[in-house]
Amino acid sequence: MPESRLASPSPPDLLAFLTIGFNSTTRQLEALARKSVPRALASHLHTSQPALNGQSQLLQNFVAIFVPRSSQPSILYAHLPLLIATASLASSFSPPIRLVTLPKVADARLSAALALPRVGLIGLMEGAPHSAALSDYVREHVSKVEVPWLNEAKAGKYLPLKVKAVQMMTPLIQKEAVNGKRETPDGHSEGPEVNKNPRSAK
Repeated sequence: MPESRLASPSPPDLLAFLTIGFNSTTRQLEALARKSVPRALASHLHTSQPALNGQSQLLQNFVAIFVPRSSQPSILYAHLPLLIATASLASSFSPPIRLVTLPKVADARLSAALALPRVGLIGLMEGAPHSAALSDYVREHVSKVEVPWLNEAKAGKYLPLKVKAVQMMTPLIQKEAVNGKRETPDGHSEGPEVNKNPRSAK
């Protein structure tokens, strides 16, 4: 008796150009950041790149990283600006990777569409089918990630140490003690004045 089963639909072509989740997106960004390391420093660093989705031969550059706002603490995403800025240096022909923050309602809608309890991050790679309009819109309306100290480091210029010192003066005030003694500016204490001539007290 033949079994009547519905054939599962094949995954869309767009899926090969997406990284879904925190770990896969971060690993791809780290691989791109390692690729941007200068050759003079590459020999001193571990540049072996793990396989990503079974394909380690070619690293696709990202168009944008989408971060849905959720109840997750912000410290989990604190590394993204610097990592995206360094990963953008992997290719001098591609525009910088954009960091796009989505509203909170997008988290639930993406989770329902992908049948996942939580999405976290979504990375869109270059060359994704039917994504030209989205890529152009994001690059036009979202500014690139700026890391000022990274730009200074890339310039290779010596930056001298700048120390700003502020000189402050505090006046010395004589303090009256409870027992009648007072403290002099040199730190010694003096007792109250005593009249040594008893006749003058009469």
